[in-house]
Amino acid sequence: MYQIFTVKNVLEKAWEFNVEIQHIPIYFQSACDSIQRDKIYDIMKYFVIQNILIRLIKAMNDSAYHVKIGIINDD
Repeated sequence: MYQIFTVKNVLEKAWEFNVEIQHIPIYFQSACDSIQRDKIYDIMKYFVIQNILIRLIKAMNDSAYHVKIGIINDD
């Protein structure tokens, strides 16, 4: 719901300031599932991204992460 509100505000501001905009709806789950990650890593190497950063991104994409949420007492 928040995304619709944001798009509405952007369109209103574009109209208000007479700015031409282009918007393309994307189904993000399909877009993310279709990424060829090996190609992205090759491109990162081509643009001389540090190997440590490439390995970090690979680890993040290849692993499942969990977030532990706890209660903090402010007594």
